[in-house]
Amino acid sequence: MNKTINVKGQASLSFKPDIIILSFRFSSIAKDYAQSVQINDSKVNKMLAQLEPLAFKKDDFKTTLYQVNTHYESYQDENNQYKSRFAGYQSNHHLKLSFDLDMKRLAQVITAISQSESTPEFDIKFSIKDNRAVNDALLKAASDNAHRIANTLAETNKLQLGNLIRIDYSWIEVELHAKTDVLIHANEMPRARVLSEFVPEDIEVSDSLLFVWELI
Repeated sequence: MNKTINVKGQASLSFKPDIIILSFRFSSIAKDYAQSVQINDSKVNKMLAQLEPLAFKKDDFKTTLYQVNTHYESYQDENNQYKSRFAGYQSNHHLKLSFDLDMKRLAQVITAISQSESTPEFDIKFSIKDNRAVNDALLKAASDNAHRIANTLAETNKLQLGNLIRIDYSWIEVELHAKTDVLIHANEMPRARVLSEFVPEDIEVSDSLLFVWELI
């Protein structure tokens, strides 16, 4: 039976974020289905109009969630028992906007949102545009790590690596976001120009593969 060696290659790399991702959340409740949708659409359109002078097009905003659900509210009846009753329809529309890392432009976006009549809930993340390049770099680094370890172990035992028999790899999608949190109180949004003064944290990623080589 041929001798084999199993080696786990591991890699941990850091990358500088190169894009900003803003996620907007709009929500409206109304008794009538159509009214709920129209109110929410109006909020979205007002924000888009406010951001248009910053050279964003409507196609730059990608919908990540669109739903309309029945909405119920709780109340106490004459016996002080809590019950629920129909209160209308809730329309939810979530949008994503991404653009190249530019802190001054981000500050302009936040200032523009603060001046809109329909200030949405939103969060800010710093990410990487080319996810495939990150994944390729990780796989190469993990492969180099495994090969180096396998060679060292083989040479230590006066053996050599033969043919590569198998590679085991379970791909798991990893969200490439920096850990940097941006928290801005609603009252401070008009003064968000201070955002241009900080640099987001590097993005740390890791991955591993299992290699099986023949030993000769």
